[in-house]
Amino acid sequence: MKRPRIVHVCAFDRGGAANSALRLHRDLRAAGFDSQVVVAVKKGNEAHVREVPGWLHRWTWPHVTTLDYRLGRLVCPARLRYGTPSLVPGFAARFIEELQPDIVHLHWVAASFLSIAQIGRIPHPVVWTLHDMWALTPGYNYRVDARAALGGIDAFRPLLPEGPFRALGENIWRRKLRAWSRMKSIVVAPSRWLAEEARRSEIFREREVLTIPYSVPLEVFRPGDRPTLRRSLGLPEDRTLLLSGADGAFYRKGVDLLDTALRLARDRLGPSIPPLSVVLFGRDSEGWLRECGVDLVHFGVVESEAKMAALFAACDVFACPSREDNLPNTILESLACGTPAVGFRIGGLPDLIQDGVNGFLAEPFDATQLAANLVQTIELQRQGLSLGTAARRLAEERYTPDQTSLRYVDLYDRLAGA
Repeated sequence: MKRPRIVHVCAFDRGGAANSALRLHRDLRAAGFDSQVVVAVKKGNEAHVREVPGWLHRWTWPHVTTLDYRLGRLVCPARLRYGTPSLVPGFAARFIEELQPDIVHLHWVAASFLSIAQIGRIPHPVVWTLHDMWALTPGYNYRVDARAALGGIDAFRPLLPEGPFRALGENIWRRKLRAWSRMKSIVVAPSRWLAEEARRSEIFREREVLTIPYSVPLEVFRPGDRPTLRRSLGLPEDRTLLLSGADGAFYRKGVDLLDTALRLARDRLGPSIPPLSVVLFGRDSEGWLRECGVDLVHFGVVESEAKMAALFAACDVFACPSREDNLPNTILESLACGTPAVGFRIGGLPDLIQDGVNGFLAEPFDATQLAANLVQTIELQRQGLSLGTAARRLAEERYTPDQTSLRYVDLYDRLAGA
């Protein structure tokens, strides 16, 4: 049977959603699929990733996204900092059609890369992988502290601003409901939590929603010799290293909670434990945690997967203090490197962190318990217990590229034959 041609659509080729999309794309190419990726601006050198062509797109894209983010701030809860209404049509839809796909696989398409109306008019079968909650909300990627249950627009009214911009937020949500009701689509959520949220949302309540987790390239993200890796990265060999990072210190990412936890944890480590240092990666990380009283090592944005894997494998524990998150690639990569993780019992984190087995989960948003979990993880690691071994085992059992790509292949074949 002829394999369908897949066109993945993702606004960027950098970041968590892009990494997941590109990993799937590579696996599909290796399996003989005609797989292409369409992005707004290509920054990497990945084969078969296509930037939307034309000077008009290149000129308008920065202005359109700036306008979109400014509109988003009008409807977004203040602590989330930004939203993306995606009301302005762009040039990606026409280019997608020129590639003659059999199936369009949507990934992160907000910020007016595709407008709400353009998504609804896609004439091909659609697989839509939800990397956050944007498709379910009035224009922002997550809620605030998971306070509002999804459903109809009434669920979001407490989060929308007072005044005329509340009507704008309601209008955006209703546009999604109308436009996407016409799509021939199957929705995929990487975590059980997001799948359940999609099923409860009025927007996707009548859709088939599947859970297909991300995969991790186990040949890249793997355990290594910790002292050797620390020397190669210029990290201190005589300290306990905690790794953390994200694409910006947003409220949702919980950097403030980690700051509190570190203040508590630094004084609770026993005398036999080497002093604690924190290794940070991500955009603007130089401004994080400056007052926590712990030595900080900054790596900034790390674009190399090999270097990122070395960082994970070199450290004793990874901290993900998010208030709300889907299925963080950072945790998955950490576990694959044999480094246990800690975080809060929210979102997709319980899919990855088996409490007391490969890390620990604190109750939301208890920084004191998070601190205790950090200390316990470090002490167990120093005692030579098997948290790291269990972390790697989970990655090998549940998150291999073959497992993920095969489930998508079955889904593509089913849609193409429908």
